[in-house]
Amino acid sequence: MYSCSGVETINSKKPRVILLGGGLAGLRCAQQLVTEHGFSTENVVLLEASTRIGGRIRTDKSFIEGFSLDLGAELVHGDQTSLYRLAEEKGWKMEELISLAQGDGGPLPADSNDGWGLFYVGGEKRMLALDSKDPAFVHLNDYLGSLADLWPAIKLQEGQLVLEDEDGPSEIGPMELNPPPSSGGEAAVAITTAKVISPQPLQQRGQRRRQPLSLRDGLEAAGVGKSMMGVADAGYANTVGAALEDTSLAGTCYVEHEWDVDGDRTFVLQTDWPVSKVEFTASGLATVTCRDGRIEQGTHVVSALPLSVLQDGDVEFVPPLPEAKLSAFQHMGLCSIVKVILKFDRRVLPQLLHGCICSESFIPEFWFRHLPNLPEGGYTMLAVGFAAGPRADAVTSVKPEEALKKALDQLDDMFRGRKWLEGGGCTGKGDWEEAVEGNTGIAPEHCEPHRETSGSGGQGEGTLAELPSSAYVGGLVHDWVKDEPFVRGGYCYPRIGFDETTHAHLAASINGTLFFAGEHTNTPTGMTVHAAIDSGDR
Repeated sequence: MYSCSGVETINSKKPRVILLGGGLAGLRCAQQLVTEHGFSTENVVLLEASTRIGGRIRTDKSFIEGFSLDLGAELVHGDQTSLYRLAEEKGWKMEELISLAQGDGGPLPADSNDGWGLFYVGGEKRMLALDSKDPAFVHLNDYLGSLADLWPAIKLQEGQLVLEDEDGPSEIGPMELNPPPSSGGEAAVAITTAKVISPQPLQQRGQRRRQPLSLRDGLEAAGVGKSMMGVADAGYANTVGAALEDTSLAGTCYVEHEWDVDGDRTFVLQTDWPVSKVEFTASGLATVTCRDGRIEQGTHVVSALPLSVLQDGDVEFVPPLPEAKLSAFQHMGLCSIVKVILKFDRRVLPQLLHGCICSESFIPEFWFRHLPNLPEGGYTMLAVGFAAGPRADAVTSVKPEEALKKALDQLDDMFRGRKWLEGGGCTGKGDWEEAVEGNTGIAPEHCEPHRETSGSGGQGEGTLAELPSSAYVGGLVHDWVKDEPFVRGGYCYPRIGFDETTHAHLAASINGTLFFAGEHTNTPTGMTVHAAIDSGDR
């Protein structure tokens, strides 16, 4: 352990940086200070509240012997990011997956493999293929895919949405944000220079809306019905980590638009060091105090603390943070996240099935991992259930053993008696769509034994003779709120009230001595590991 009174730093006039938080943002910033900016080891001090580093990166090696299981972040988003470049540089093994969930770039198949995904419409017991031509499903995806294009025209000013064009705010209106449905009883949104007509039945149009629109408002205005609203909730909203009604429409458009545009030396590290106070004196010296009274002193402080810690006032800042920054903290939300992980001793689902979005279901999203033959245990398949925001809260409202049972029962219900195709190019084919999307050709519950046979085009065809529960051997539940008290959440999303200035306020430094990093300060690429890394570079 290392401690410094700060006297040497003041006398030598060398900058000494104290970093708060040992997640990816803090670690990256510390690394860059030493390797790229020439700071000496003793003048870069990273303080982490818990007994481990990594923040929302956490790997478990005990659940399956010989296999590293990610309990936190596990996906690399895109091949043009700092994380992807780092993975290539380090030679980390990566596997290309489909982009399944709306809000995560999907639904879009991978370019270099034949993986596929499904959308389970729980209320109707329907299973849609990734490229289903169901008109309501296509309409939902078209609308969500258009959000990025809406941002250049939409600005959030003083709590009101304004439509702009190249010549400035339009004086001619109303103009439709979404084409109104033909049915007079459906909802529509109209945007003018100074007012927003709320999504209400058309005969009631003309009422002013005095608060920003939510993503649910936009979906309703676009004519998305109940069934597909459930898919949007399980796919897009679960990915964002918030309820549709709590997610800013303008903020979502902004984030989607920005998303599209998108060493060997060491430093001093101290874990089990929860910070309680950061105080700057008139002379510019910063004193950082631990909950147990220990102190560190330096000339500069970088806060890479989770948004929850800042929102809840766990750390006292002296002088107090500016009101604009405190307000910006509240315009972002840190969603709750839970993973429900099931392991199986044999493969009972098609190997090329990467994942499934599940509306009106206990677990809104599953992805599947097919494991190599390990020396012990014989586990060959994992089902990772992912829930965020209010869906995570529903999962954690029951005991872990009950959550595991409900997740397993859901998988049984989803795949009981369904036909499947194995092999390359199975999505987009008529026989696959007939078997899954249209719910025709479904094998009866008393299926023939699970098999792979040669079919037309070299595809194997089979039915699920075994339900997933027949191969289940154990599971675990990891709650990123209850199990991670110094993090208390997953990733950030734009709350109602978010505007284009929120990002600037979150990232702004104070007096050139107090700086802020973390994925919440990098909202254009937020919700990702590379957002945290890039904020550390900044």
